[in-house]
Amino acid sequence: MKQKLRTCIIVAACMVLMCCLAGCAQNKAETGSQNNAGTETKNQKKAASNESLDAEIETATRGCKVVQEGEENQQGSLTYKVNSVQITKQTGDWYNMSGEIPKVDENGRITEDVSYVVINVTIKDDGNYDFWWNMFWLSFFNDDELRIGSIELVSASIFNDYSEKEREDNDIYQYKLPQGEEVTTDLIFVTEDSLMTKENHFLLDMDPTGVGLEYVKPEEYSMVFLKTMEDACNGNITEK
Repeated sequence: MKQKLRTCIIVAACMVLMCCLAGCAQNKAETGSQNNAGTETKNQKKAASNESLDAEIETATRGCKVVQEGEENQQGSLTYKVNSVQITKQTGDWYNMSGEIPKVDENGRITEDVSYVVINVTIKDDGNYDFWWNMFWLSFFNDDELRIGSIELVSASIFNDYSEKEREDNDIYQYKLPQGEEVTTDLIFVTEDSLMTKENHFLLDMDPTGVGLEYVKPEEYSMVFLKTMEDACNGNITEK
């Protein structure tokens, strides 16, 4: 009798254990399924957001060629790419700053509600391109109004390499690119801090025409989408 009772207890215990293990496995499977579903939903939302932004860029830039940071863009015989982007309050050793110069403290840091946007670019001319540094603009648009606004170039680090004679004899923005050779420099812009919001999207605009985009064909200009600026506008990058 004791042997039968012991056997019944063991069998019952095994059944309880098996039920517990099965329940745990089911809960784990359900949790995994929920996690996968959550990940898929996030990925779907991100993909939809990217598609929406791509469509906005297409509309705002009027269908011109737009590439990403680090990718080469072509404009006639000219090739250029954005290597890096930095948002900073610190003034650099930049020559011939044009426009209204930001107010700075004794350490050269801006004290008003604007920031420098420093875009490092590499340019190469395989032909005989009539090149001017101020063909580059910092452009932006917002979600409510898909219309490009532009900020003019205020300086470039390559100006520091000019001799005094070159600065006196020529328009400093006009530059003879050495054929087939790469030239790398920082392009300097000043933007209002109020523009650095998640509703605004920034691009580097290479426009050799000097007129509004509504007056030129899409193939006559090109742009680079500035992902670094996008991240900064969304609070993922802090200015230096």
